[in-house]
Amino acid sequence: MNDYKTVEELVSNNIKLVYYFYNKLKQSDTVKTNKEDLISEGMVGLVKAAKTYDLSKSKFPTYASYCINNSFFMYLRKLNKYTGKEISIDSTIGIDNEGNELCISDILNDKKDNIEDLITNLDLNSFIDKQKAIDLKIIKLKLQGKNQKEIAKEVNLSQSYIARKLIQLSKNYIKING
Repeated sequence: MNDYKTVEELVSNNIKLVYYFYNKLKQSDTVKTNKEDLISEGMVGLVKAAKTYDLSKSKFPTYASYCINNSFFMYLRKLNKYTGKEISIDSTIGIDNEGNELCISDILNDKKDNIEDLITNLDLNSFIDKQKAIDLKIIKLKLQGKNQKEIAKEVNLSQSYIARKLIQLSKNYIKING
């Protein structure tokens, strides 16, 4: 394991590798849409490379390239779980007491009134019983009126992951109750 100063030097001297390897990726819609997240993942790969680099085995840029690309591909693999499963943010998930449609965007909206209407007007019990602990925590925080950034900070995940997770949870709710 390298000391802090060495890690910092390796990262700062090789940061352009992340952008270089990002540009070498096939520029699909998924890659273009998730550029910032991919760059962030590449930076994580670069830091991991700097922390675990062994001078006796290879040149740092060679080793870092494997770590950076591995981070990209692991992130893209996670994203592929969502490919083909995307739904519109305006998809209807229920009807309120006044006969108005409730949409996924109502769940994602940061206005507390909409969340309270959602709790009042939808039966979530069967849906909640089937969720993982982390998903329940995300749902609970959202229902408390927290925005995506606040939830991400509290559960130590990225805001973009929380956004995707909320959409996925909404979609799963539709399947169960739909």
